[in-house]
Amino acid sequence: MGSKIFIPATKPEDWKSLLAKPEKHWRKGYSARSLAYCWQEAEGFPECVKKAFSQSNISILHNIELLLAIPEYQVSLPGGSRPSQNDIFVRWKPIEEQPIGWEPDINDGVRLNIRPFMAQDIPGGRKGAGILRWKPNIKWNKDRGKDVASAPWFPLFKGDRINDHHLSLEEKRNARAEARGRKGELANWRKGEGVI
Repeated sequence: MGSKIFIPATKPEDWKSLLAKPEKHWRKGYSARSLAYCWQEAEGFPECVKKAFSQSNISILHNIELLLAIPEYQVSLPGGSRPSQNDIFVRWKPIEEQPIGWEPDINDGVRLNIRPFMAQDIPGGRKGAGILRWKPNIKWNKDRGKDVASAPWFPLFKGDRINDHHLSLEEKRNARAEARGRKGELANWRKGEGVI
């Protein structure tokens, strides 16, 4: 099995080193080189792929966004003697099914920023690690010390620091709407960044 680290490509030639036999497969007219130029220059789905999707009878393909593309991706096949090497592995999602967003803020600390990645374990992964390779040593329940009275959840927990409490999207949107009413300039600035 290869490395778990993926290095982003900045130009089509970066794909050449990923080939099993670069001297044989990196030639004009060969799929590996053609795909590299086609996909790298598109910075998303190439126009020919977008066109095929838009003309498809499968409506879910009409409005999709590329999330990740991994060239020369190896997949182990049941009963196979070696992995199969795909020219390109693509992850995508219809726009209407994509999350509204994750807004990491270093000032929020590790717990809040890492929590979305630990919400649910993946099949075959380590228990409690979520999508991470290892479970980090993070205390999720009540932390020592007390919150200040100005903390928004102070009345809810009487000052206790409960690390596993997460606001719903509705609560966050309501808080932003309320803040917009109080702080018009700040809300307009944030709204201009696409934050609801």
